[in-house]
Amino acid sequence: MADVLNTVSRELRASVNESQAPYSAAPWIIITRAQFDLWSTIPQRYRKWTGVAIEEMTGPEKAAADAAAIEAARDEIIQELDNLENTLRAFAQVVADGFNAHGARTNGILDAIDAAGSLAALKTAVAGINNLPTYDMAGLRAAIRAKLGA
Repeated sequence: MADVLNTVSRELRASVNESQAPYSAAPWIIITRAQFDLWSTIPQRYRKWTGVAIEEMTGPEKAAADAAAIEAARDEIIQELDNLENTLRAFAQVVADGFNAHGARTNGILDAIDAAGSLAALKTAVAGINNLPTYDMAGLRAAIRAKLGA
């Protein structure tokens, strides 16, 4: 049994059978217990492999690693919006449809104001603009369900 280090992922594992896969080949290397104990105090995301040892990243390197992890997490969240069966995507579509409907109503009112020659003409034009629907939770669920897979 030996302690091992993956030089790519910087993962440490204690007391493994080093003669069995995957530990018997690169990128796994055998390390001493002293190295294991020392290196295991460093969080994995802040470890760097120098070619001969694990070192803790410097402050600027940690900041860069943290920023990259945040960006990757944000990208993953945004990619969920491309999943047709995702409820967040469906909810976002329902919200966008609502914004678009409000925009169309506002534009209709503004167009009616621009075209009106009198107050009576304005009232007549605005009266023809339909009200927007309102949603309770059941209506919102139904609207989201209709967007799933769309």
